[in-house]
Amino acid sequence: MLLNNAECIFVSSPKKSTIKNYAQKVRESAVKHGRSAQDILIFNKITLIVESSDELAQEKYREYQQYQSIEGALALLS
Repeated sequence: MLLNNAECIFVSSPKKSTIKNYAQKVRESAVKHGRSAQDILIFNKITLIVESSDELAQEKYREYQQYQSIEGALALLS
């Protein structure tokens, strides 16, 4: 990991355990590079869906799911 100059890292995972493990590795690596484990902020990217009711928010969530594409995500990350 390149942590010599990083001030923050943005991560994305639906699982808390994945983020926790990654954050631990980042902090351990920071210490190995002579930095404090708390020097690097870690932000988990989330998407909030806000509507006037839970029912409308759930409807919007289902609509958003139509636009998901595993192939598109893989292309973006490759």
